[in-house]
Amino acid sequence: MVGISFLSQAQVYGIISGKTYAQEGENALAGVTVILQGSSQGAISDVDGQYLLRQVPAGEYTLLFRYLGYQTKIITGVKVEPGTITTLNVGLERAASARLSEIVVTASFQQNSIQALYADRKKQPVISDGISADMIARSPDKHMGDVLQRISGVRVEDGKFAVVRGLAARYNETLLNHAPAPSTEPDAKAFSFDIIPSEMVDQVVVYKTLTPDLPGDAAGGAIQVRTRDFPALPYFSVSLGTGYNSQTTFRHFYTGRSKGNLDFLGWVGQSRNLPSAFQLVRQQYATLSPDQKISITRQFPNTFGAVSQPSSFLPFSLQLAGGNTLTFHSGKKIGYMAAVSYNNSHQVLDQDQAQYLLNKEEIYDLQSDIFQKKVRTGALFNIAYSSAHSKLTWITFASNEFHNDFYIRTGKIFVGSDQVNPIYSQNQHITQQGLYLTQLLGSHQMGNNHLRIGWTASYGRSYRLEPDQRILTLEKKNSNYALYLSNENSPAVNTAARIYSRLHEDIYNAQISLSVPIKWHAQTQLLKAGISETYRQRLFSILALGYASDLDPYGRGAVIDISKDVTIENLFSDTNINHYRILLANIPQNTKDYTGKAHLAAAYVMMENHFFRNLLQLTWGLRTEYNFQQLISLNQPTQKYENLDLLPSLNVTYYVQPQVDIRLGYYRSVNRPEFRELAPYRYYDYKRNFIISGNSELKRSLQDNLDLRVEYYPAADEIFSFSLFYKHFQQPVEQVNLGNDVLSYDNADHAYDYGFELEMNKKLNFLIHSSFWNHIFLYGNFSYLDGGVNFQGQHQRRPLQGLSKYMINAGITYASDRGDFSLSVLFNRNGESMMFRGENDGLDTYERPRNMLDFQVSKKFSHQRFQCRLTLSNLLMQHTQLYYKYGNTSHIRFDPNQDRIISDIQEGLTASISLRYLISR
Repeated sequence: MVGISFLSQAQVYGIISGKTYAQEGENALAGVTVILQGSSQGAISDVDGQYLLRQVPAGEYTLLFRYLGYQTKIITGVKVEPGTITTLNVGLERAASARLSEIVVTASFQQNSIQALYADRKKQPVISDGISADMIARSPDKHMGDVLQRISGVRVEDGKFAVVRGLAARYNETLLNHAPAPSTEPDAKAFSFDIIPSEMVDQVVVYKTLTPDLPGDAAGGAIQVRTRDFPALPYFSVSLGTGYNSQTTFRHFYTGRSKGNLDFLGWVGQSRNLPSAFQLVRQQYATLSPDQKISITRQFPNTFGAVSQPSSFLPFSLQLAGGNTLTFHSGKKIGYMAAVSYNNSHQVLDQDQAQYLLNKEEIYDLQSDIFQKKVRTGALFNIAYSSAHSKLTWITFASNEFHNDFYIRTGKIFVGSDQVNPIYSQNQHITQQGLYLTQLLGSHQMGNNHLRIGWTASYGRSYRLEPDQRILTLEKKNSNYALYLSNENSPAVNTAARIYSRLHEDIYNAQISLSVPIKWHAQTQLLKAGISETYRQRLFSILALGYASDLDPYGRGAVIDISKDVTIENLFSDTNINHYRILLANIPQNTKDYTGKAHLAAAYVMMENHFFRNLLQLTWGLRTEYNFQQLISLNQPTQKYENLDLLPSLNVTYYVQPQVDIRLGYYRSVNRPEFRELAPYRYYDYKRNFIISGNSELKRSLQDNLDLRVEYYPAADEIFSFSLFYKHFQQPVEQVNLGNDVLSYDNADHAYDYGFELEMNKKLNFLIHSSFWNHIFLYGNFSYLDGGVNFQGQHQRRPLQGLSKYMINAGITYASDRGDFSLSVLFNRNGESMMFRGENDGLDTYERPRNMLDFQVSKKFSHQRFQCRLTLSNLLMQHTQLYYKYGNTSHIRFDPNQDRIISDIQEGLTASISLRYLISR
């Protein structure tokens, strides 16, 4: 009955909502009286300038906006459609005197909408791009990973990680409601945007220049995600999804023998923990006798080997979401939103790998079949309270991701000019990682002088559990495949090993800001200051145990032939462990425990100045950041890093015409090494077949950034822009290839990059004047980047590590007037990107460009309560390839006659379909 009641109301009533702001300075106005003329309905804007009129009968209306000290404004021709939301943002002009405050300004709904659009863009003091809730609502995008693909200069990797202006993810910062978001990837600075449902997002802005109130660690850009506070309509929705992958679905599937009772929920459980017999003697294990070690080795479960499944099943996804806003006669309101999601899928990847020396001699050639089981769960809850002068918001979300990856690898090792040894390898790698974040935000307006106080307190926890990764490699040196075990003093992690790792990181953040409007040169200026504190603590432990043999009295290990009696499944049975005297030994260089602590304190002061009747805007100031990091490891000296950085910025905007502006920006930014990069231990990455080693000597990097941009807005939702930028990096941190399958990190001396961006978003109604063509948008952006690096005293005409040479995003979309049908085609191509810089015996490693083409179509039925969406991804099915660069290294384009492919991954075409039903509205 509830659903029927909502539906009947939606068929008769509509909603008017929007924001009130001061045209001078474009700041929100709280306490504006909003009157729906010809009725008894009205509202008062809250501290963010937001107002809401519900249950407005369908028809055409005139609205009146009145505020003390400002000219009253009347908007005519406001149409309300049944079951829809009419958005009306209104700017009020300050009255120069009490007499002028009696003047009434009248505008039509269409005229006011265009003015509001320009005002919303003008109020951004920096060079930025973004997308609003209205545009998100008209798109078929399901989560933020989809939404970001529509923003100029942004590339989305793996459907979830954002790259701004082609720079590596380490140079981007993610903000959730103005507070720094913890990284969802414990070993890298990256945020997984697909954990945020698009329907819970109010606005996304990508800042390409910074102001002092933004974190300084964002040379590429800062991505601000603002969640919705107050749903205009009560709703509860159910979404179901499935799909098909040309390389995975219905294909024969393998998995490892280790299974947990909670795998289907995405939790590793307790069954894969270290045996209690080992945990009791872990600190003294190295001093035990061989017989004692053999006895403990038998306690480890014998879970090596593969389990065959008939075929891979179809993926499944489920999402429940709902929300509502409660309004009171006093103008106060309470809004809440919640969402939970579950995803279960399989993926099969085919990978070819090779390795070469400096003289192009091939070392090995490998082929891998990768079978992945993925489970993702998520939850998000948001509740907000608002009055005319205060607003409080509490946001909590959690995401958990579980991977059960199984590798079957075959290939050959080139031992010499006339000897080739075949190999066979298996690896089961189980990972559970996730993020929990809770935020409490407040915004308050004090008195009639619009003094504002904003504050945020947040806590986040990221984690990653990798219990019992099992690696086994057999080599065929003679007639049979065999396992070659060394003695316990030199076990090899890539031969036969079990690896256990655990990471937890807690992040605490608090910040407060004060904004004071002041009069200067007869215009309102804004003075803003604030402080913030962030504290991080990381607990990390990794234990690598390698299988060895005490059989040979001379310490030569053992050779175990694979036969009909000795198989991979029983290789480490009690019988074989006793017969070959197999024991587990610690691998010191791959084992590490450390505690990482970081304290970041920041303070800033800034001014926002307006001159010449708001034709010229200056936003300038200084941010100071003090950072202290330390790593504490057992039996090793404590690593300490301390820096105080002054980060000035200046942003100038000149409004040539209402539709044209010129922006100039300068800011200094900073980039600091991550804990993983500083930790001096070696981790074996089986997928890439590389050892990754930390570097305790890394230093933080400073960047000077200069931008120039011209923007032209010919009409609503249309833009043409051209940007130039230059960046100079002092001691940038780069991932380097040391040769011999070893990757590490190092500081370059300095680097620079420069480039330009072109952006276009244009309706196609200029081709044919009709309502149909008025709803078709052609958009695209092109970024070109170049530069050079001084590395170890030598200038290299090569890009910064992680930088793409160019980036192309283009698409065409159609969205119906009522938003019940949409269609889009997206194209993406990225230029050559340096993955690792060569050092010593290593070579520069690049990723080859590839073309990506995606298609989406969405249709809503039954009064827009039922939505069906079809998505086709990776239509061109081009491979992801890495290559070594030989010859002239300043020409980075792949040369098939000189260069060598070292990695080739094929993913296949994906078709997915999702159904969403709005139960109540």
